[in-house]
Amino acid sequence: MKKILVLIAALVVGFQAKADNNIPVTLEQMPAPAQEFIKTHFATKTLTFAVHEKEFFGEEYEVLFTDGTTMEFDSKGNWKSVKCKRGDVVPWPAVPAQIAQFINKTYPDVQVYEIDKDNRGYEVKLTNRIELEFNPDFQVVDMDYDD
Repeated sequence: MKKILVLIAALVVGFQAKADNNIPVTLEQMPAPAQEFIKTHFATKTLTFAVHEKEFFGEEYEVLFTDGTTMEFDSKGNWKSVKCKRGDVVPWPAVPAQIAQFINKTYPDVQVYEIDKDNRGYEVKLTNRIELEFNPDFQVVDMDYDD
C-alpha cells in the first residue's frame, strides 16, 4: 500500500512538472480579445513580459508592465484579473459598467485598483481600502474593509 501511495505521488508531481510550462509571448501572439483589452485600456503602459502558461488543467496568459501592473487572461483572451501597483488605478472603461455605476454612486471619488473575475462573480478592491464582491448578476454579495 505504501508503494502505491509513493507511486501515485510521484506521478502527480511528474504531471505537474510537465504541465507547468511558461512560454514567453509577444502581445501580438496573444488572443485578439487580450490584445484589444490592453491596447484599449493600457496603451500608455510599457510591457515588461507576457507568458502563455500551459498548466495541467488549462492555460492562460499573464502580463506584467514596468509599473508593476499585472493582468491575467484565459485561453481565449478574456481578462480574469487586473492588479495595479504604485498608486495606479484600473481605467473606468475597463470595469464592467454595472460595477462602475455602483462604485461611483456609493463611493464618489474612489477608484478601483484591483479587479478579479471568475465563475462566481467579481472581487473589487477600492482605493479607500473597501473590498466588494459581486455575483455574476452584479449584485453586491459581500463587503469588507482591508485594515
